[in-house]
Amino acid sequence: MLPIQLPVYGKDEHVGVIERAMRVIKERNRCVCHAIPYKYYTKLMLRCLIAVVIRWINAFPSKGSISSTMSPAMIVEGKNNPDMNNKRISFGSHAMVFVGSDNSMKRRSVPAIALDPSNNHGGHYFMNLYTGKKLHS
Repeated sequence: MLPIQLPVYGKDEHVGVIERAMRVIKERNRCVCHAIPYKYYTKLMLRCLIAVVIRWINAFPSKGSISSTMSPAMIVEGKNNPDMNNKRISFGSHAMVFVGSDNSMKRRSVPAIALDPSNNHGGHYFMNLYTGKKLHS
């Protein structure tokens, strides 16, 4: 198979392939935003939302790709296709996250919003609703 020859563009010219890719990412982000019950989003939530959307776009093979069976994430990073049998926490879900204990009467968990998975073994990143910071659980 011959390599794809992309045209050379000038500084102020539009690149249709890149603009279409950006539009797809924006549309997917918009769909997720309308599926979760929030009116406002923090910068942390938006950054993680974009990362989640791009991860899912790259997790599956696309038409016109180099391979019809291997995803871009598998080709570039060596990541396996996602296992859909594992339970996943979707972006924007509410959760009570364990933050540790010291055998006192202090709380052991905090309310949080799920951001994105940290690995394939169940680890996840959350946004603490008390502090607004990212935490791992």
